[in-house]
Amino acid sequence: MFRKLWALLTAPSPAIQDRAERRQARLLASLLLLLVVRAVAGVIYGEINPIFDPQWDTRYLFELVGFTAFFLLSYSLSRTRAYTLAAAIAVIGFCLGVFFVVFPYTDPLDMYWFVYLVVPILVASLYFSWRWTATLTTVNLAGMVLFTAAHPEISLTEHMPFTFVLLVAVLIIIMMQHRDRLERDRRAELAASEARYRLLTENFPNGGIVLFDHDLRCTLAEGSSLMTVGLSRETMEGKTLRELCPPHLYDQMARICRSVLGGETLVAEIPYMDCVWEVRVLPIRDAAGAIVAGLMISQDVTARVQAEDALRQERGLFLSGPVVVFKWAAQEGWPVEYVSPNVQDVFGYSPDYFEGERACFTHIIHPDDLPLVVPTPEVFTQPTLPSTEQEYRILDGRGEYRWVHDYTVVVWDAQQQAISHLRGYLLDITARRQAIDALRDHHDRLEEQVTARTAELIAANTRLQALSAAKDTFVSNVSHELRTPITNLRLYHGLLARNPADADDYLAVLQRETERLNRIIEDLLHLSRMDQDQEVVQVAAVDLNALVREYTTDRLPQIEGQDLTLAVHLRPGLPPVEADAGLLGQVLSILLTNAINYTPAGGQVTVHTLCDPAETADADCASPDRVGFRVKDTGPGFPPDEMVRLFERFFRGQAGRASGMPGTGLGLAIAQEIAQRHGGCLEAASDGDDQGASFTLWLPARPLPPEDAPLPPDGAPSVQSGG
Repeated sequence: MFRKLWALLTAPSPAIQDRAERRQARLLASLLLLLVVRAVAGVIYGEINPIFDPQWDTRYLFELVGFTAFFLLSYSLSRTRAYTLAAAIAVIGFCLGVFFVVFPYTDPLDMYWFVYLVVPILVASLYFSWRWTATLTTVNLAGMVLFTAAHPEISLTEHMPFTFVLLVAVLIIIMMQHRDRLERDRRAELAASEARYRLLTENFPNGGIVLFDHDLRCTLAEGSSLMTVGLSRETMEGKTLRELCPPHLYDQMARICRSVLGGETLVAEIPYMDCVWEVRVLPIRDAAGAIVAGLMISQDVTARVQAEDALRQERGLFLSGPVVVFKWAAQEGWPVEYVSPNVQDVFGYSPDYFEGERACFTHIIHPDDLPLVVPTPEVFTQPTLPSTEQEYRILDGRGEYRWVHDYTVVVWDAQQQAISHLRGYLLDITARRQAIDALRDHHDRLEEQVTARTAELIAANTRLQALSAAKDTFVSNVSHELRTPITNLRLYHGLLARNPADADDYLAVLQRETERLNRIIEDLLHLSRMDQDQEVVQVAAVDLNALVREYTTDRLPQIEGQDLTLAVHLRPGLPPVEADAGLLGQVLSILLTNAINYTPAGGQVTVHTLCDPAETADADCASPDRVGFRVKDTGPGFPPDEMVRLFERFFRGQAGRASGMPGTGLGLAIAQEIAQRHGGCLEAASDGDDQGASFTLWLPARPLPPEDAPLPPDGAPSVQSGG
């Protein structure tokens, strides 16, 4: 109990890290604590003794209390980092106490108190240099001389131990000089040794060296690997293991270091910062055999560990699972000298199948793999033959080819002059190869699907861009087409309001513009319904001859009124088509209207029904199972450069603009949309200006029974004319 309390009262400050300094601080604290106890005991004695001895002199009690406070201050400082300051204060205070506390209240002839002057000299020799100790000795001796000068009755040589103090001080100073000289020599030798040691450790290949003390504090750190883990000598030396190690490594490293300081030598592999370090820790002993420190040598062995792992994996390839061992003679054909018994379970051959010369290993290798696997005889005469590792197919005992992984080792004779034999380890990897092939096929299919999907997305994006451009064009054209009739309506409405007398003329114009606006809106709504698949198509069998006859008959009055001639040529036995009769009639009506409007007086409009693929100039429309009708006029026609735009919405060619005929430019676009919805096509043709134009609709024909097959024309076509 007393030892624990004493250790607690004399424990040095945690800020003092060096072991030697901690020992000196503890020794100073112990001496000062004894002096404090002695001074406190003196104070207590001075307070109590007058009770029992009235003659007791209490005059020096005040000085004794001050002396006690002085030692308490020194003791408090000795527990801090400034323990050397505490030693200086204690030495000075002790000397002052001797001269100003002990001397005034002591018989001058009792010279034993001068022995107290030796104590501060001894303390100074422990904590200061010999020069400071000599100075203190000189001051004390001078005080003794002054003391004898003040007391003539005292002899310096007879009564005062002047010679004793002087001899003791001189001996102490000589010993200190010798100690300091030895310390300087030891430090110089240690510095030279440390310089050599640092030179060695700085060039330590791929590693580092750390020296640590009993407090697990790093006292030396060198090595090229420190920078690899973000450390350096400056950041390591003077710091504890807890400050340097990450939390997950501290417990392990602390256990290792403490075991080494206990006398063990340990080696461990520790992973840290994506590397594997081999750490070798051993104790450092002094001349007496006591352990004074620990030495940690670390080296980056990542490459070695990876190589060992790879070697273990490589060996595991042949040792985990059914591995068959073959021994081949180093001769042409690889005759088998030995095969492991498990060849029966793995490849379906009994071990004696390969015995003697009945079968060579090359007989079971796939013919396509044989040139890649079997070396030529010349290879066996080479000075060196490397080990091989390859994959190939062999024929098993069940008549099936199996993939094997072959790891072959070359075994040399004792003189290393010739190849003794080859030892091979065969592992059945058929399942793995099948899985790889399946994965490769899946990858190829996936690549094809990705490529196809990418092409679809690109095409869809192209269509979206085209639709966006068409939308912009459509909006622009609609705005333009609607602006003209609306402007005219507003104009003539204003004129009608200002000139009621001309109301008939103005109302006629308003009627025409209203009808024009209505046609535009109806055509737009029709196109919109078709674009959104909202147009109801009522499919039925349609007779094109009857359809043409009906619509041309209805247009005869208009044709005769414009002094035109109409010729209709109907193909006998024309197969019907699956279509919406109303929509086909709309196409025919659009084509007839354009032909009548653009044909000058005296001209002719001709309508044909067709069943001959040779009658079309468009290769996309030519098909043996198509029928259709053609509307041809003798009007102005259209130039070749307008061909690509004829079916654009709101497009009106040069002839349309020059004729002044009413129109929206949507008719042919609607006709083409109807043709495409029926799986057909609409083609246009013209030989140029004033050469007329023809428009032909082709549709898929509905198959007919043999008795209803079309007949060749056997007479003149029917012709209706007006004039």
